Amino acid sequence: MAKTMKKHNALIKGSRLLALMKKQGIKRVNSEALAAFEEWNEDNVKNALSAMKEEMFVRGRKTLKPEDVKAVIGKKEKSWEV
Repeated sequence: MAKTMKKHNALIKGSRLLALMKKQGIKRVNSEALAAFEEWNEDNVKNALSAMKEEMFVRGRKTLKPEDVKAVIGKKEKSWEV
């Protein structure tokens, strides 16, 4: 049987992601859908990291602290509300 899972430098390993999807009730996943999700996830993480970097520099620090992460997540959640 051919191995269908490709190795990606993903933030969440494929097996862990599939387990989370199955836990949420998704029974089968197309490999293209999985790749698209990983790309979307990577883009969101890049955006969050750049926002954290900006927050860190606004506060005049070189070290990322939990307050910076919480501030970015709090702003993100407020922007999600409609």
